[in-house]
Amino acid sequence: MAERITEYMKKVTEYLEERDLTVSPEKSTATLFTPSTHEFKAEPEVYIKGEKVNLDRRPKLLGNVFDTMYSFTPHIDSAVSRAKSKLGILKALAGSSWGQDKETMITTYKTICRSTLEYGNQIWSPIIEESNWSKLQRVQSKALRIATGCLHDNDSHLHQESKVLPVKDHCRILGK
Repeated sequence: MAERITEYMKKVTEYLEERDLTVSPEKSTATLFTPSTHEFKAEPEVYIKGEKVNLDRRPKLLGNVFDTMYSFTPHIDSAVSRAKSKLGILKALAGSSWGQDKETMITTYKTICRSTLEYGNQIWSPIIEESNWSKLQRVQSKALRIATGCLHDNDSHLHQESKVLPVKDHCRILGK
């Protein structure tokens, strides 16, 4: 397989050089995407202009973190971590005696947190596992609790109170 990729890269390199474009082997990476647990640790040796291309098991393309098994778990974990760090802003705005109104809080959540949670969802939402949806939903629920002041664990009540769809439903609509 790696030999075929290397042969194909020769054609790509020639095509690009004819148009005064260059390919830098040092800046290039190879990633093997496979659903097979037997193959995901394989290290294909791909060469460009005789130089070995580094293997990158988790390339980041336009802000989306891909992984060998195509599960998007590293991307989801990163998005959850970044969104959680932004919850402090909501907490700061939610003072009990002087805090912002519910609509402002929900708009702030949508602007600073939901956009982080759902970034690139057209790519990953059709294939991620339920455990990843749960990670995303936990962050949204926490944010909506802060925004609405509701302390109950009933997510359906939170969504009704805030008029915000669950993460999975919103991503599916955006993906269509």
